[in-house]
Amino acid sequence: MFHSKAAVVLGLLLVIGLSASGVHAAVAPTFTVNVASTFLHDGPSLSTPRTYSVFQGQAYGITGRIPDSTWLQLDFAGATHGTWVPAALGSVTGNLAVVPVRAGLTSTAAVTATETAPATAAPNATVPPPQPVAGRVRLTITVRSLFGLSTPDADGVRVQSLFRGQTYVVRAQSADGQWLRVDYTGATTDVWVPVTVGSVAGDLDSLPVETPAGSPDLETPAPPVTGTLSLVTETVSLTDTEPVSGTFEPTDYPIVPVVSAHAREIYLQGLAMGNDPHSFSKIGDCQNVVAFFLANFDHPKQYRLGADYAALQRTINQFPGSFSRVSESVRGGFNVASVLDPLWTNPKHCRPQETPLDCEFRIHRPSIVFISMETWWADAPAAQYEAALRKIVAYAIAHGAVPILATKADNLEKNGGLNAAIVRVAQDYDVPLWNFWRAANPLPAHGLTGDGFHLTLGAKSQFIFDDPVNMRAAWPWRNLTALEALDAVWQAVK
Repeated sequence: MFHSKAAVVLGLLLVIGLSASGVHAAVAPTFTVNVASTFLHDGPSLSTPRTYSVFQGQAYGITGRIPDSTWLQLDFAGATHGTWVPAALGSVTGNLAVVPVRAGLTSTAAVTATETAPATAAPNATVPPPQPVAGRVRLTITVRSLFGLSTPDADGVRVQSLFRGQTYVVRAQSADGQWLRVDYTGATTDVWVPVTVGSVAGDLDSLPVETPAGSPDLETPAPPVTGTLSLVTETVSLTDTEPVSGTFEPTDYPIVPVVSAHAREIYLQGLAMGNDPHSFSKIGDCQNVVAFFLANFDHPKQYRLGADYAALQRTINQFPGSFSRVSESVRGGFNVASVLDPLWTNPKHCRPQETPLDCEFRIHRPSIVFISMETWWADAPAAQYEAALRKIVAYAIAHGAVPILATKADNLEKNGGLNAAIVRVAQDYDVPLWNFWRAANPLPAHGLTGDGFHLTLGAKSQFIFDDPVNMRAAWPWRNLTALEALDAVWQAVK
């Protein structure tokens, strides 16, 4: 009898234990952000609008996934729109098998369905703001996007992303009146923004003045943030705020790209799609052919970095074979529209109806791609060039390759319109810009031969970078700065 009762009790304990275990197993797993910061998206695609920002070390419950689990839906407090994130940007604790699959959603379908839309399309005025707008003082964001900072100064830590059309209650102002602390639902720290990034409704004088610990001396305030800041600035740049209107000044943009978190998203998504981390591709015209551009880096005795650029050897080692490879999307006489047309496909290597772009991506599976298109029809408007360039960039993003857009050294169109278009596209898609124009411009004759288009040749080689005489020509600078751009992007995304 005793043994019988004991068996019953033991059985009950086992049942309770198994039930508890089952309940525990059913608890949704969590996703912890591993990258410094990234955006959530409205759907499982980098081409869908950004919705919220998440930061390294933050953990969220997982509420959904697509069938291959490459995109996860997060439990984000206060969210009114999509909360999708690439799984490659963090780590999962728990069993994803218990997370429901969202029917009808795949990352590839979502990307290709919107591949002609700018990848950085931000929520606009039609997107509900992240919190109610009741309050005496409100700020409506008028720039494209910006980071909210932890303190009222440009050296503050980036803590949230804000987008055009969103409205926030303002709780305080800085002592110099140049920064506002906004009420951001779900934020775990203060969120400060420059007063110049939006329009204010209400009386700013009614706000309390706050001086957070660690803020700079406000008796001698820094100049207010304005729309004239350029990408040369490290802490507040045109990748964070509205592009400058009016004339295009190429000197406002650095030679080596400023690489955003969005580029890392593209890269990691591409690896999940099967792209090769040791491959990059080139898309371009005669200034990208292997006879002059990058090829010697595949042959150790055919280039000389010198002491100043020795660190770039790490990037040469990372991409063996890509430097000297003949790209299916490069040919003398190509222009920005040619690579989108099957008429220009190489029939020896490409399938019927493939475009040069399709063929190159299928064969090489690049993780990074240079886009450098100098040639255009003299009588064709820059708007057509820009429209075709946007299609190329959207294609690269949809296929998980980080585009590096290059400005050109010449100005045959006389008004800088093509370089202006290149910069606009880089900003709109939030992808790296390699400003070769700035590298070539200080050179004799701006680095151009008598025809105003072709680049000048180095006296000794196009790949010797420690000889001052050789570096008075444009081709050595083109190869060097291209390698620097590739290095900057790879170091940032890997």
